[in-house]
Amino acid sequence: MKFMVTKNEATARLEMKVLFPVSLICPKGGFYVEPGNGGTIFTAVLYFRFAGLFRKFAGDRVREIMTHMKEEGEGLKRIIESA
Repeated sequence: MKFMVTKNEATARLEMKVLFPVSLICPKGGFYVEPGNGGTIFTAVLYFRFAGLFRKFAGDRVREIMTHMKEEGEGLKRIIESA
């Protein structure tokens, strides 16, 4: 998936515009870091067009994307905590 960074606040937010052809289904996403619960909350977000329809016809792919996002988040967490 190729994307272009649209906002970069080094310690808090990275927003991106997804490029064609994936942008037809998933136009944007982002990573957000904020304080919470005595630590840090990291959130990864993808926005899908036609989300309900996409889930109905590509449910396995949606689950694969969600698994990938979770694994990437866990990997980033390990990297940040070891630095």
